[in-house]
Amino acid sequence: WAIHEALDQLAEKANFIAYPYLASSGVVNITAADKVVFLDMDTTAGVGIVNLPLANSIPVGRFYVIKDAGSNATVNNITVYVAPGDYIDFAGTTSDTISTDSGYVQFYNNGTGYMIYSKG
Repeated sequence: WAIHEALDQLAEKANFIAYPYLASSGVVNITAADKVVFLDMDTTAGVGIVNLPLANSIPVGRFYVIKDAGSNATVNNITVYVAPGDYIDFAGTTSDTISTDSGYVQFYNNGTGYMIYSKG
């Protein structure tokens, strides 16, 4: 019974986890030291560029959610780039673009590159 209580307490605490968040515009360089998970890009004044850290410099499984918070990505796209030697989904793909107003993309790190988990 004690195990069930411990699991219930852990599940309750997990509901209160706050993930690091950043709101920005222009160029954002995420480094291995940054703990940013959620990134809202303001596209009202211009394009957005996001540079992800080298995949093998961060823990496997780390994820990033990048969203068009300015609701203007059809005019001012957000382009996400990976570090030299990394890839997005397949070898040779080094960037992904958000071009839908209020669009988003979720990436996770597999240790050698980034995989798109979902996009909308």
